[in-house]
Amino acid sequence: MWNRADPKSAWRMRMRQVRDAFQPGFRASWSRDIAERVTALPELAAANTVGVYLAMGSEVSLDGLIETLLLEGKKVYAPRVLEDRRTIVFCQLRDVSDVEIGYYGIREPRGEVVEALDLLLIPGLAFTLCGIRLGYGGGFYDRYLANTSRQAVKVGVAFDGQIVQELPTELHDIRMDHLVTDRRTYHCKG
Repeated sequence: MWNRADPKSAWRMRMRQVRDAFQPGFRASWSRDIAERVTALPELAAANTVGVYLAMGSEVSLDGLIETLLLEGKKVYAPRVLEDRRTIVFCQLRDVSDVEIGYYGIREPRGEVVEALDLLLIPGLAFTLCGIRLGYGGGFYDRYLANTSRQAVKVGVAFDGQIVQELPTELHDIRMDHLVTDRRTYHCKG
């Protein structure tokens, strides 16, 4: 049961159900649409180091996009959870199959750690059009972004059905610069 004192818990449960209800065939097709929209971002073209995530469950799959980025010569990095179970670092990913199963059963790269990223693709359970993100509750991305000296362009990635009017926020929540769905690209700055 969710904690009634935490309004985000109810949102997380609801939005996980929404995302899980999308048929796998639609999710695969929409993930390809999202990859096309991401590759059209001028910020991606300018980026040398790109942070991605390795999808699990019903998340938007970036595997095809990762392969494209690697073929284009981009340096691609994915998160690895450190032993403290509170911190992530981004490690080089040379191939989507060069991973091991880590924290919470998430695929994690084996490569070396990067200190700063030019662009970071970020998953979530829900987003608003002004860049507010509802994550999974661990705070990994918020802590990572708060502690990096050089801020990456933050791109939220989600299916269009994960876009909502409003979400509860806290002071430590970090907003996205852009939001890419299977239907549109939203620019959240300003």
